[in-house]
Amino acid sequence: MGEKRDAVNSKVDEVAVIANQAWPQPSLITPPPQAPLELAKRLRAERRFDEAIKVLQDEISKNNPQSAQECSVLLADIFGDIGDFERAVKVMDELIKSNPKNKAYYMKRSVFRFKLDDRKGALNDVVKARELDSKDASIVKALVDVNASLGNYDGALEALNQIESLNMVDSSVHERKKNLLHLIRLKEESDPYNFMLDAVRANTKEDMLLVAAEMFRKVKEKRNADYYEIGCALYRKLGMPYKAVELGEEAVKCGKANDKMLRTLAFAYMDTHKFEKAIELLEEISKRSKDDPGIYADLAVARLNGGDPKGALREIDKAIKLDPYREVFYMHKGDIIARVEGVQHAIKFYEKAIALNPLNQDAHDRKENAEAVIYRHAKKSDEKIFR
Repeated sequence: MGEKRDAVNSKVDEVAVIANQAWPQPSLITPPPQAPLELAKRLRAERRFDEAIKVLQDEISKNNPQSAQECSVLLADIFGDIGDFERAVKVMDELIKSNPKNKAYYMKRSVFRFKLDDRKGALNDVVKARELDSKDASIVKALVDVNASLGNYDGALEALNQIESLNMVDSSVHERKKNLLHLIRLKEESDPYNFMLDAVRANTKEDMLLVAAEMFRKVKEKRNADYYEIGCALYRKLGMPYKAVELGEEAVKCGKANDKMLRTLAFAYMDTHKFEKAIELLEEISKRSKDDPGIYADLAVARLNGGDPKGALREIDKAIKLDPYREVFYMHKGDIIARVEGVQHAIKFYEKAIALNPLNQDAHDRKENAEAVIYRHAKKSDEKIFR
């Protein structure tokens, strides 16, 4: 009986060796390389801009028409991300030469031109896009915003009337018209300084950022705390964190920085990867605002991005203790727990956020992403989506 058992075991071992040779271990399987465009998108999401730019430029140099156009659009966007609007415009110039009837190219170039303070060039691009498609309400809305930024309120109202004549149901059109008429009335009734600041604040809130930027540029008088608060918020929302930092530091230096502006400055520091400065600033504010859960949540974000997830966990727990019914705090805690204890432990916090607000789509997305990571048995290095 012993000899038969040994023979059977020997045969099993032989089959196992053959199976291992035929089916390599999962750790030895090399994942397929990513397409250049997808790779560049991932690098952009990870803020590895220089690497993304190189990948795109290499792909564009291959002169594949379809791939080159898609890569060029993404390249322009990345130049915009890093504030190099001049190079972004040059990329769009080439795209428009290759396809002069693409309205989206003119619209994108108009945004970059505006950020270069070439307002007339931006207006010309929007007008050209309008010629290519007179029924696109988004183009006419841009025409409203650019005209308003140039102080051409009559032209802005005319463009709004064009949208209404198209019989389009768009609540933002009525909101724009109301804001525009309100600004005209304020200009007539208020002093210029307060009018301009109120106008910048209103337009920033309504995401009419190009209009707000042009109006803010025209503020020439006293620079009080409101000026710096509004300006910092505007530049950060425009995707110009370096400008927000410059303005915020000027406010600190001249003693006109309020806490709201300082919090915006802290996030601008994070946008520019100056995490230590952000943490230092938020810690100072927390000493004055010990009962504000939001400041601890902000500190948690800063510590997490600065590479201190355990410190971030302490801060978010303080926020939750002060306000246990705000779902965004549990979403932050889930993100932090994913770094400290692993993705599987983060799910219960996303579920808590969903229980507090079932309509919070971000919480649902985080939970689904976490479950997907667990399902495919990802390694720690694959959990970057939660970082």
